[in-house]
Amino acid sequence: MEEAQMNYYIEEAYYPTVKELLKLPIFSTSYLAAGESGLNRTVSGINLSDNPDYGQWISPGELMISTCFSVYQDPDAMNAYIPTLVQNQMAAFCIKPSQYLDNVVPPIMIQQANEAGFPLIVLPPDMQFSRITQVLSDELTRRRTALLRNTLSVNQMLTQTITEGANLDEIAFMISQLTGGSILIVDSVNNRHSIFLKEEDRSDFKADSESQMINTLIQHSQAHDLTLGDHSYGCLYIYNPTQSPALPPELLSQVLTAIPLEITREQSVREQGDSLFTSFLLHLLSDPIVDHQLEQTRADEFKLTLADNHLILRLKTQIQDEKNQYKKNFQHTLLMGNIRSVFSRLGLDVRIVPTSDDYLILLNAPASSSDLEHLSHHIPKLITSLAQEYPDLHISAGCGRPHPGIRGIVQSDTEARTALRTALLNQQTVLDFENLGLLRLLYAADPEKETSLFVQELLGPLIETDYQKHTDLLKTLDYYFEYAGNVKRISEEMFTHYNTIAYRIKSIQEITKKDLHNRNDHFLLEAAVYLYKFKVRF
Repeated sequence: MEEAQMNYYIEEAYYPTVKELLKLPIFSTSYLAAGESGLNRTVSGINLSDNPDYGQWISPGELMISTCFSVYQDPDAMNAYIPTLVQNQMAAFCIKPSQYLDNVVPPIMIQQANEAGFPLIVLPPDMQFSRITQVLSDELTRRRTALLRNTLSVNQMLTQTITEGANLDEIAFMISQLTGGSILIVDSVNNRHSIFLKEEDRSDFKADSESQMINTLIQHSQAHDLTLGDHSYGCLYIYNPTQSPALPPELLSQVLTAIPLEITREQSVREQGDSLFTSFLLHLLSDPIVDHQLEQTRADEFKLTLADNHLILRLKTQIQDEKNQYKKNFQHTLLMGNIRSVFSRLGLDVRIVPTSDDYLILLNAPASSSDLEHLSHHIPKLITSLAQEYPDLHISAGCGRPHPGIRGIVQSDTEARTALRTALLNQQTVLDFENLGLLRLLYAADPEKETSLFVQELLGPLIETDYQKHTDLLKTLDYYFEYAGNVKRISEEMFTHYNTIAYRIKSIQEITKKDLHNRNDHFLLEAAVYLYKFKVRF
């Protein structure tokens, strides 16, 4: 939709301004005596109250028309007349001074009107109040009729555009054109949002992150719930519109009805694609894989390369106020949108799958790339930072390690589940499997299996080297713990030269990538040796 065509629908406001009224033929013999700076005030009605209690019968936006019959003999009442109208947020004052004021507008009224920017219009002696009332009523009726036609046109345009495939970004742009403001649409059904900033607002957010921008828009915008019946679809935020209200009621109603159409359409598309991908992923995680080539053919449909490095993050959220389901959905939408945005900007492919208990977030990068391995160490910090932006949500997360292939997906998911379980039991925001140490054995769903994996990861390379090269590295490591690292004593007990033992210890650290002088590494290796000797065989 071109901008010129879009502006057609909003070229005339629901209510006229004082300046627009003065252009009507009926005011051709009237003149503006004061308050020129207030000519853009909108006129929503007319008031002919001419009694001492007029202040009780006036409303904001009305055009007051009077001869001052009820107050002209009371100087104090005359002095309070303009301030009373201003205080009640009336649009303007049309005075006919010929009948009771000797055709002279009191100077105090002119002064007060200029100071308040309140239009003071002088009517000629032959002006009939009933005629002004009729003209203004006709003008309001004309505008309402035109707006109704425009509302139907806008609704038809929005509906047609959505039906033809307009996305949320395009709708945000259209609404910005209608309102003259910047737009944020939050889709709580599909966990996404769209922002369109008008040019003059972009400098306000230049230094902000997307999260900061969203929070500012939410705090300082006109908010409108997107609801149909009892179902909530999200929220529309209109920031800094060029008119007030941003949209007339009838037009706003049509816009708020049209947006859920796009959300529903997107939901249908996603449900089909997401359900297929979810089924495929759960199949990989739970079923025996017989034909890897067949699985890759299926994965191609989802643009997923199974040989890539994969990392799984399990994330669980709870809201402090469990009764406020809308708030929970809204916060989830922003959180998941930010997670997707953050990892996408880091060059990772991001897939978010809601499960019955938590969210499964699959990150992947080409196997030839070291990006995922490098970024995996920073994921806990990233999630912790995001969690701080949503204080209403209690977030717990567990992060697996990156692994290639189908087996890698399964392994990373097992690690993520263990890390999440540990985080929940220890009331931590996020834990990564890499740094769990022996806690991974305590909180594993299958402790015996996890113990075998733990020993395999730490000692497997040593055992393989011993098998291939007959090096006795594992036995040397056992003696190292037995004799507290005393190389001389180890060499005596093993009947091996001192230098050979020293060389083996160096090789052990290189192969296991553990430092025996580091307290944590030392503890993990000693525990692995103990478990291997007395519990585990693989």
